[in-house]
Amino acid sequence: MSGRAGGDATRQRILVESSILFTRRGFHGTGTRDIAAAVGIRQPSVFHNFENKQAILAALLDAELDPLIERLRRAIGLDAPWSVRLYAHLMADVLAVLEIPFDVRGLYNDDVLAEAEFAPQRTKREDMHKLLRRLVRGGIKDGDLAGDVSFLQQAITGLMIETMWVRGAQPAPHLAPRAEELADFVLRGALVDVGRLDEVRRHATTLVRRELNGPPN
Repeated sequence: MSGRAGGDATRQRILVESSILFTRRGFHGTGTRDIAAAVGIRQPSVFHNFENKQAILAALLDAELDPLIERLRRAIGLDAPWSVRLYAHLMADVLAVLEIPFDVRGLYNDDVLAEAEFAPQRTKREDMHKLLRRLVRGGIKDGDLAGDVSFLQQAITGLMIETMWVRGAQPAPHLAPRAEELADFVLRGALVDVGRLDEVRRHATTLVRRELNGPPN
């Protein structure tokens, strides 16, 4: 193993173990000594890879938020009815949450994110919410979806947080059927014509495989 490959592997292990500790103990309840012990390295090795604990959390948030924002932009840009775009995004997002290597349950503490060091991540989270509202609003304006934009956005966010907790600390690809279950649940409540759900599901499933799960453009 080259030095760089070994460094990349250590960095990844630091991120994984830190994410688990942040969930179990909270961000402020976790120290770099705890992280080093969990990874099986000395504390200076943590600082060799990350300037401080804040940089670790920022990297974890970026690893979750950057692809999420990209998926939303892709979904919005799909050549499909808005209901299909929303369904496809929900499926792709659940699948991504199930496969991400980190424990994402402890990342979104509002008190911690209010700290100055996390201003870029706060902006990204706000951008994510704006894009999700844009996706929902497009369907309502087009007459494809019904409901209140903010309520639907908040409901979807709540369902995704619940999915994170159902998944647990480790990747859980075996829970993939939840992607369709969650999307069905949301669209069953939001579609103007619920009788179109099967059609929306078929179209969206094709788009998830072809458009949303590939590498960024």
